[in-house]
This record gives sequence, C-alpha cells and structure tokens, in this order.
Amino acid sequence: MATFEEIARNLRRSETISIGLIVPDNSNPFFAEIARGVEDVCFQEGYRVFLCNSDENPDKEYHYCQSLINQQTAGVILISARQAIDTARRLIERSIPVVQVDRELPDVATDVILADSYGGAYQATRYLLDLGHRRIACLTGPTLRAVIMQRLAGYRDALTERSITPDPVLIHSGSNARFETGFTAAPILLGLPDPPTAVLSFNDLMAIGFMHYAAEAGLAVPEQLSVVGFDDVRLARFVLPALTTVAQPKYEMGRQATELLLRRIRGEDSPPVRRVLEVSLVVRNSTAPPGGARPQ
Repeated sequence: MATFEEIARNLRRSETISIGLIVPDNSNPFFAEIARGVEDVCFQEGYRVFLCNSDENPDKEYHYCQSLINQQTAGVILISARQAIDTARRLIERSIPVVQVDRELPDVATDVILADSYGGAYQATRYLLDLGHRRIACLTGPTLRAVIMQRLAGYRDALTERSITPDPVLIHSGSNARFETGFTAAPILLGLPDPPTAVLSFNDLMAIGFMHYAAEAGLAVPEQLSVVGFDDVRLARFVLPALTTVAQPKYEMGRQATELLLRRIRGEDSPPVRRVLEVSLVVRNSTAPPGGARPQ
C-alpha cells in the first residue's frame, strides 16, 4: 500500500487527471457509500473526483456530462438517472471510458458493476414467506429502471413458487425512492380491505418512511407489521426497531468500478466486463411471524 507521502506526490503529479462520478441523488446514503469506494481508490492512485448530482434528472445529467467532457475528464463512473442513455452514448462518442454502476443501460457497451437485485428480492420474499406471511406488499419507487424490474421479478417468483398469485394492489410505485415515498405509501397499502402483514421495500429509506407512518398510526413493528428494506445503509441498524434488509456491497461496487475505470484509462483494451456482486439478507428486529410471535 502506498504511503501518504507517495499518494501526495501522485496527486501533485496528476493535477489535471480527474474522473467524474455522476450519481442520481447524493442525499441517499446508498450512493454516498458507493462514492466512498470510488474516492478511496482515486485518492490512493492520485486521481481527483468530480462529484455530479443529477437529481434523477436526465437533462441535468447530460449537462454534467458535457461539463466533464469540456474539462477533459479521463473517465466517468455513471449511475444513470431514469435510464438516460444519451449521457453514456455521448461519453462513448468522445472516447471517454465509462463504467456503469447499479443501473445498467440497454444497448450501451461499457463495463458494468451491479448487485444481485433479483436474488436479493427473491431471498427477502422467501424469508417473509417462511415466517408465515402471505399478504406481502412491495414498495418499489419508480419502475422504469431495469434494477427495479429485476427485484419485482424476484418478489413475484418467490410468491409464485409458494402458489401465491402476486396481487397488483399490493405493489406500490412511488415517484422517487426517499423517506416520503414510504410514508405516503403506507396509508394506501395499510388501508386496503385486506391489508398486508409485511412489506418489502426496494430501499431502506422508503422502508424507514413506511415504519414511521406505522408508528404514528399506532401499528407495532414487527408485532403487527413486518418490514424489510434493501441496501443496508448505516442508518438501517440504528432506527427502532433495527431494520431487516438486503445488504448490497456498496463500497465494493464503487471500489471495483473505479479499478475497472482506471484500467481503461491506462489503455487496457478488452471486451466489456459485467459483474454481478452477491447480496445477503441481514435479519434484525423489524420482522416476525404474523401476530408477532418470534420463531424459537
């Protein structure tokens, strides 16, 4: 490992060498943890990082893309806003290396680092089924992204394997994936004539928003309602009750994406790499069998 003095010399020697990191929401700790992996590798190797927050806005993302081109950025790590293909294609046209992370754009030939979204949703749904839940709601956020469709497929397949027909009224798609989406979805799903006994949220922020509404409504988690998130951001272990969630290797996604990008910047010419990293279910205190009796 390089010493701090060696890193400092690299940074001075590489003053004009930078990479761009475009994220869709820098207030979301999931993307912040990916960014940490990016920044650590870049610091070690003597590269600067330009962080660009698109706010899930394809026009803003494209504007940042053009700015990075104008600044002669050596390469870009892209977490695309709402399947915005134009950004990646513009960078490729200018022969700027691109690595996609978390969200894969169709028909865009670049290196890609993903987590197993299908497997994570399937595993989480199977866990709730094994606890005895049959009415399992699904909180997705925007459904335009491939990653959301993969999670939906995992959720549906787990139900179907247990001879449970997925109920469309239990699938709620919000306009974003923030706390507010979970909070506003909760009264809709919990107000159904046959409400769910459990909910799988496709990120931790929405899950926490959902639990906050449940607490205000006097519903005890997990005694009356089980909640599972997705991502395992650091906040998940500190909310009350601590959130059961699917852990994605966020830092590792950022680290591996950066290492791939630097290899491309240094001239490596090989077919695009597509890696799908493993996820794992972290069981905490927000889940229990229907009625709240914990398994022995």
